[in-house]
Amino acid sequence: MTPSPLDRYASHFERLRLLAPDARDQAMDALSLTADEREQLRRLLAADAEDDAIEATIAAGAVRLRRIGDGRLGAWRLLREIGAGGMGTVFLAERDDGSFSQQVAIKLLRGFPTEDGMRRLRQERRILATLDHPHIARLLDGGESADGQPWLAIEYVDGVGLLEYVRTAAPALDARLLLFRAMLDAVEHAHQRLVIHRDLKPANVAVTHQGVVKLLDFGIARLVETGDSARRETSTRVFSQGYASPEQRAGAPITTASDLYSLGVLLRETLTGQREARGDGEPSVPPLPLDVELAGVIAKACAERPEDRYAGAAQLREDIDRYREGRPVLARR
Repeated sequence: MTPSPLDRYASHFERLRLLAPDARDQAMDALSLTADEREQLRRLLAADAEDDAIEATIAAGAVRLRRIGDGRLGAWRLLREIGAGGMGTVFLAERDDGSFSQQVAIKLLRGFPTEDGMRRLRQERRILATLDHPHIARLLDGGESADGQPWLAIEYVDGVGLLEYVRTAAPALDARLLLFRAMLDAVEHAHQRLVIHRDLKPANVAVTHQGVVKLLDFGIARLVETGDSARRETSTRVFSQGYASPEQRAGAPITTASDLYSLGVLLRETLTGQREARGDGEPSVPPLPLDVELAGVIAKACAERPEDRYAGAAQLREDIDRYREGRPVLARR
């Protein structure tokens, strides 16, 4: 099979994208490439700095070039690839050390961190491992491949995405609010341990076949940024358009209020099938009408300024409970 441009340049791309501009130019000059190949690589790097969709494609292609030689990472044997994106590639894996049977999702994080980046990544990984909540997919193991690429073993959730579940089951209003309430319980647990999700979106919410909500990739965006030493001071590289808070899109510091904004967008889409308040486009789920109180709850969670949002997941949950019990919501005040 003829290699694609991504395949030809991916091995250089991942190393060069982490370098400062001056060091990158020097490293590129040292490569054994033709003038046309060098120019193509420069264009890919420039596109990476401007477009997260292109970055995701290139990063995923780069990871695929580095298949694990014997199909093992630590105690785990890789079974098959189940996903790829801007944060890396995900494999279904099973325990292969003879102790007991268990399946996990192995996530190979993008890039190859510096020594300092790897130290910071290990520290963050230890913090994430403390999250123990029935609505959070647990971080079970982690390490580095033989060539230095970090990986995580995360609880494998056998279920469907949030929006697919709502489309298929078409739950009534109260059932949808209970799904959202479970998300709030998980986020509160993490925030109490100073862990911010940073990328709350429907793809990171799974519902098992038993109807149990599980939040995925908690803190993974932070791990990617921690390992990316050339960009570790910015928050603009890892977020999803339409769900990220205004401060996240602007590259300002991320706080728990940023997760609250994303939760507000998730609540709107879970109920109405629309991410935006104006409701343009085909709804992603069977829509339910919003009354003034629920609209007020969403508006407060999605306030432009962080200080105008709910003080925390517990306060937002209180308003959901007040609404379900027929009491006036705090947002109306």
